[in-house]
Amino acid sequence: MSKIPEIYVLQSEFCRSVTHPIRMLIVENLSKKSFSSLKELSDSLGFPVSHLSQHVKVLYDIGVLGRKSVGRKREYFLKYPKIIEGLECMREVLSEILKEKGKLIKKLT
Repeated sequence: MSKIPEIYVLQSEFCRSVTHPIRMLIVENLSKKSFSSLKELSDSLGFPVSHLSQHVKVLYDIGVLGRKSVGRKREYFLKYPKIIEGLECMREVLSEILKEKGKLIKKLT
């Protein structure tokens, strides 16, 4: 029986952490700004701070986000903007899959 290489396990855990819809919104939002507080993210995305804080913590814990303190406020930033390219790539592949499925459905009807 073969063992799964560790890099695949780590990559899977990373993808699971990043690909929650709200976390993808947070990442995209932060890619357009230098820094954002939870309040600013809440205002921008329309979710309560209490809800966003859980998602920001996951992204921070896996190393996607960094943070700095400004007075009593914490501001978050995207540590690796290249992650946007990965999300865009997934979106492009999904778009192609959906187009292909649409063609198949048209052929069947």
